Amino acid sequence: MKHFPGDILHSDRKPLTGSSGRATAGVWQVSGLARVDGHEQPFTVIEKHLSPATGSEDPRHFAYWRREALAATSGILPQHGLRAPHCHGVEETPDTLIVYWEAITPPSPATPHAAATALGTWQGSPSPDRPAWLAGHQLAQRIDATGAKGGLDFSVLPVDGPVRRRLAGAWADRYRLLGILDELPFVPSHGDYHLGNLFTGPDGEVVAIDWGCMGLSPYGADLAHLALSAPSPGGLLDAYLAGLSAAGWTGQAEDVRLGYEITAQLTGVSRVHWMLSQDMQPPAGYVDWLLSLGV
Repeated sequence: MKHFPGDILHSDRKPLTGSSGRATAGVWQVSGLARVDGHEQPFTVIEKHLSPATGSEDPRHFAYWRREALAATSGILPQHGLRAPHCHGVEETPDTLIVYWEAITPPSPATPHAAATALGTWQGSPSPDRPAWLAGHQLAQRIDATGAKGGLDFSVLPVDGPVRRRLAGAWADRYRLLGILDELPFVPSHGDYHLGNLFTGPDGEVVAIDWGCMGLSPYGADLAHLALSAPSPGGLLDAYLAGLSAAGWTGQAEDVRLGYEITAQLTGVSRVHWMLSQDMQPPAGYVDWLLSLGV
């Protein structure tokens, strides 16, 4: 293993499975024994392989395959309150990038409200440089891709007619809503900020993994992804706004609400379509909440 701060005496690799981005060619947990500064000590790291075969070559595309490695070594990832894992280094082969990340042990999930506050603290702080490899507006890209594939047909979904019409109506309004988002202030964003990617670190800080979709999004967009993954979205917007204010942010709360609610509604409605088309039932109250958003 290159870039590890010591000599590897022995190690074992265990594959990790689960949802991953297009550019992810494999993830392993590597544990073993190393000699560091003359002392033997156990170690555990996450070894993540990135490949162009499953990603995009466009640096502005949300699935740009080099982005996570670039983010890991950029120095712009958050490190206080909300933080990224420490990167032990990046190795490049002819067709693969390998990122060695800190393993968060034990992998204790973050609570939704702590994650919302930490997100606000990060996004309310002065923005670092905005390199060219940050993804463009991911929601707009995904909606354009859906349209290129023929769009979403709500007429065949197994739900009551009034609910079906309201879902279809929200989706039909998507380009007007995207136009509203385009007029809002944008901020560096994680891009995939859901509870499966959020953990509580040893010092109680919120640690976010999987930075491959890092980009620029409206305030509140990352919060929408958090809310869509939480058992209940209640109070998350207030927690996020509290984090923004604590960091010295002086923007408009209404801009945040619009970024949050539009992103949540459009993303959630498309997920409801997918769930129902797969004979899966959305969580209780999920559809009602999406259709209640005031956009």
